[in-house]
Amino acid sequence: MISHYFETSEAEDVLGSLKHLKLSLAQTEHDAQAWKWVVLSLFSTVQGAIVCHASGTTQIECLRNDSAEQTLAWLQNLSGPMPIEILASPDALFKRMNGTFTDFPPYGVS
Repeated sequence: MISHYFETSEAEDVLGSLKHLKLSLAQTEHDAQAWKWVVLSLFSTVQGAIVCHASGTTQIECLRNDSAEQTLAWLQNLSGPMPIEILASPDALFKRMNGTFTDFPPYGVS
């Protein structure tokens, strides 16, 4: 059966974004529109690297607060379906990386 889903890991996504960044940069010499893809690839690379670095052992530190709380509760008892994991906003991720986002985690898990 053909799968209609694409699966990747955070690390594979960073590498894929870097590859696309390299290809897009090469295109900018003769295609000004390629700069759009340079910026998007660079953003994806940085965001993915933050997720790889900051995910922590429970893999919830880069989730939106409500999603992290639900996922942590599920991890503690493993009952019912696993909640949908929702990545925190780029702004929240950047703030968590530089230590200015002080309300995470709100439930005392670090």
